[in-house]
Order: sequence, then structure tokens, then C-alpha cells
Amino acid sequence: MRERDIHHLFVTYYPALKSFAERLVKSSETAEDIVQDVFLRLWEKPSALEEAKANSAYLYQMVRFKAIDYLRREKFMDNAIRNYVANLAEEEEEAYLEEEVYRRMDEAIDTLPPGVRSVLTLSLKGHSAKEVAEMLDIAVETVKKQKQIARRMLRERLVKILLIFVH
Repeated sequence: MRERDIHHLFVTYYPALKSFAERLVKSSETAEDIVQDVFLRLWEKPSALEEAKANSAYLYQMVRFKAIDYLRREKFMDNAIRNYVANLAEEEEEAYLEEEVYRRMDEAIDTLPPGVRSVLTLSLKGHSAKEVAEMLDIAVETVKKQKQIARRMLRERLVKILLIFVH
């Protein structure tokens, strides 16, 4: 009996329900899925079937609610995808800037005079001024002076990097 009732409702209302759903979701395939879900619900829930048999507006209401749920999910997914793409672009930009800063730093360090470059390189590796002096067999004061020279020269050469961050 239930099968016959569902079949009757399906034959009678399917085209109109599909058209109604299609106007809401703007997709023929999605409209078909929505209407099929409604009829599946009628099959699974006898009380819904009885309500639909008694009042055809109930079918339209079920389609409308399914369509609204679909549109909400689509909007949520669309927003999630947009946010993901925006974050990805932002992360890529940050990664590019970071790589560019390191590349320019390396270039600038390579242009330093050999003694200054040696002192700076060892200092950047975490060695103290005393350790650098011992390693290079120079005075601690010379290490300090070489580091000052390195900072001044790098500052002059790396001003362009600051412009990347300003724009």
C-alpha cells in the first residue's frame, strides 16, 4: 500500500516538484536530487507520507526546506573555498616575501669585504665576539668594529627590501 501511495504521489507531483526545486536552486540535476530525497523521506517516514497524501502543500514545503538546506551548504562551502583561496594567496605572498628577503640578505652579505663577511657569518652562526676573535686570530675590538661595518653596509644595501614591505 505504501509503495502504491508513493508511486501515485511521484507520478502526480514529480514534474511540478522538480520544476519548483529548479527555480530555487537553479540546477536541474540538483533539483532532481532534492525531489528524490523528499520521496526517500516519504518512504522512510510513514507519518510524512500520510501528511503528503492529506496535503500536497506538504510536499512543496519539504522540497523548499531541502532546497534551502542545499543553498545554505553551498553558500557555506563557497565561502570556505573563497577563504581558503584567499589565505593560500596570502601565505604564498608571505612565503615569497620571506624568500626574497633571505635571497637579498645573502646577496648583500656576499658583497661585503672578505674580513667583514667572515666576522658577520660567524656571528650569525651564534659565536660570541671572543670566539670569533679566536677563530680568526684577530682582536675582539676588531671583531666588534667589523660587525659595526657589516651592519652599516647591510643597512645601506637592504633599504630596497623595506620598500617591498611598505607597498
